[in-house]
Amino acid sequence: MNDTMWFLGMTLEELEKKVILKCLLLNGNNKTATAKCLDIALKTLHNKLDKYAEDKNELQRRADDSEKKVESSLRAQGWKQMEPAKEMAAEQSVPMRKSEEVQKVSRKPTPSNHPDKRA
Repeated sequence: MNDTMWFLGMTLEELEKKVILKCLLLNGNNKTATAKCLDIALKTLHNKLDKYAEDKNELQRRADDSEKKVESSLRAQGWKQMEPAKEMAAEQSVPMRKSEEVQKVSRKPTPSNHPDKRA
């Protein structure tokens, strides 16, 4: 596909969003400069950016709802809820002996292990 036709298949709203966000990026996130570059009112730019944020939050909410439905369905089918990875990792690790913990914490250079004093 020709690089000059990257916008084909996009709606006008999607194209507008892409142009606004690219212009904002090129202007170092300076909204005043972006509004001037696009020849739109600063308030219009703020309204559009607020809408993009709302859309993003709505998508995240839908994804969270979908994830909850899947978990609920799996539980209804008898699946157990997965344990968090942190708990699983803790179960697999071997606890250190108390003497190892002390050595790790209180290891200070002594004449015998100091790098400058070694022969």
